[in-house]
Amino acid sequence: SVKPVLTVEEVADLLHIGRSTAYKAVRRGQLPSVRIGRRVLVPTSGLLQFLQDGADPVLRVTKPSSCV
Repeated sequence: SVKPVLTVEEVADLLHIGRSTAYKAVRRGQLPSVRIGRRVLVPTSGLLQFLQDGADPVLRVTKPSSCV
């Protein structure tokens, strides 16, 4: 069965991104989330919509110019 909400860590694992990148997306409002106390949760329905809307460019991390 599908969980109604996921932790940011679970989302990061599913998307194969770092935890800090997932939290950045939440802070920027790019990844839908709800806060319950100290926990930040991502509704599964919101994550699916986020992916359908083309999330890949949103989560792309740019390398510092010294690494190019």
